[in-house]
Amino acid sequence: MLTAFNACLFCGRYVLQVPGWTTLLKSYRMLRASWVPDEAFLEGAFHHSCLRASPHRHAFREDALLMLTQGDHDIEAEVDGKVLRHRRPGMAFTEPVYSGPSGALFRHVNTDDWVFVEKSGPWHFLSAAEVRTLTADGVLRKSVETGPTRLPRDPGESVGDWSLPTLLDFLEVRDLYQEVLDRLDPEYTFYEYSALPPKFFLDYSVECVQPLPVDLVEFLGGYTYRSRSLDWEEDGV
Repeated sequence: MLTAFNACLFCGRYVLQVPGWTTLLKSYRMLRASWVPDEAFLEGAFHHSCLRASPHRHAFREDALLMLTQGDHDIEAEVDGKVLRHRRPGMAFTEPVYSGPSGALFRHVNTDDWVFVEKSGPWHFLSAAEVRTLTADGVLRKSVETGPTRLPRDPGESVGDWSLPTLLDFLEVRDLYQEVLDRLDPEYTFYEYSALPPKFFLDYSVECVQPLPVDLVEFLGGYTYRSRSLDWEEDGV
């Protein structure tokens, strides 16, 4: 059984969370679902490749860019023919740093955090330490520990011995992750499996090279990183 949190918003297939390859979007981000009937806001997971291929990617990216690069702001969303006004909590990555063929890089107004927003829709959060790593090495590895994720059916107790390709075959999504296996050097770690019929949960982590665009990596390779001295009083916080 697929749930709203593990069925891709764009293709409907299972989303196994892998850093840089998938995103879990919470409803409190209030990203508008302008193409989804009877829904005001998007909530759930998606494969980045599916977003890039979606005919809705430009509308998605336009609204995501507002959410990511502004402070709190007013938006309108239509449900059941009624247009409602909402106050959306923006993420305040307001300082533009770089714009290139594949997207744009922004820095947070108060904290030393960064986000790269692809022109095709997906975004990638970067900490100051990760920016320094990219500046120095040109390669970044990240891991994700999502906590227990619900599987669509019982894999059996042998799931603890499975490799990542075997798990992806079980989930019937290996084709969507083949580039992860071929190019991103993933390290899969199994933690625990819990069978609570009809629910089955897997606790795991994946670490892999981040599939960041070449132009961003090249920009950061020549970028002189300077830490930000935070002045909360000056920033009005």
